[in-house]
Order: sequence, then structure tokens, then C-alpha cells
Amino acid sequence: MLGASLAGCGSGSHRTTATVARAAATTAARTSSTTPVVTVSAAVTAARARLIARADAICAVANAHVAPVNSELQEDGERSQYAAAANTLRSVLAYERGVLTRLQALPAPEGDEEALTAIWNAAATQVEDVSTLVDNFAKGDLVEAQATESKLQRDYAAYGQLARHYGMSNCGSG
Repeated sequence: MLGASLAGCGSGSHRTTATVARAAATTAARTSSTTPVVTVSAAVTAARARLIARADAICAVANAHVAPVNSELQEDGERSQYAAAANTLRSVLAYERGVLTRLQALPAPEGDEEALTAIWNAAATQVEDVSTLVDNFAKGDLVEAQATESKLQRDYAAYGQLARHYGMSNCGSG
């Protein structure tokens, strides 16, 4: 990109290519002591893109798997069939734990370990909320189930926000 900018500077301009190059070097030297340079290698970018594609594929399948269960749970809750809701959620919980294990097994691109740990920890928190919700329904405790459901929604939104900020579109969006 710098080469393309420099090539066009000599024609019709008062500055020569050498003058522009010296000015760019001076500016770079001046700002290098105050501004950190962030370099993203093509390998890291490609590794991130591969991770995002794989994670999104896993999450897309999970979203499709869990979607019918959401309407089933709605019916169970409306009919006050807490035992049925607990059983349905147990199967969802087992499935979500498997999805989380597969996501956590994806190799993190260099430098992205901390961001991915935060994403997977947020996902683990919402999975544990589902576990608590199973217990609430199994006990027939609607008040606690509603409180847990509110927490689950907040935790799922936090997970989704982290995943989307990283670049994933399916994780945390189901």
C-alpha cells in the first residue's frame, strides 16, 4: 500500500518519491517512540478465520438442535409440567456440555487465548445456568426457575456479545 502511494506522488506533485519516503521515515521514527505498533500476521488472521468458521459451524448445528426444544419448554412451562421441563432441559444440558467441550477444543490462534477463554467461560456460565434451571424445575420451584431463567438470559447475552465481538455470528445467537 505504501508503494502504491509513493508511486503516484512524483507525478504532478512538488514532492518527489524520495522526499515522501524521507517524510514517512521521519514520521514513523517520531511516532514509534509514542505509539505501539500492532502487527497482525497473515497466519494469525487465517487461524482466527478458521477458528471462527469452525466455531460458527458447531454453534449453527447446536442452534438448530435446540430451537425445537425452546417451544417445547414454553408449552411445558405453560402447562406447569415442571418434571417434563426438567427432563427436556436435561437432554439440552447434556447436548450443550458436548458443544462447549467441542468449542473449547478448538485451537486458539496465537494471541487470542485470553479472548477465547473469556468467550468459553461465558458459555460455561450459561450452561451451568441451564443446570440450575433443571434443578429448579425438578423441585417444582417456579420462583427460583424464573430467577434462574432471567440470569440465564443475561449470561447468554454476555456470551453472545463476546462471541460476536470476536467475529462469530452463530455462537451466542441461538
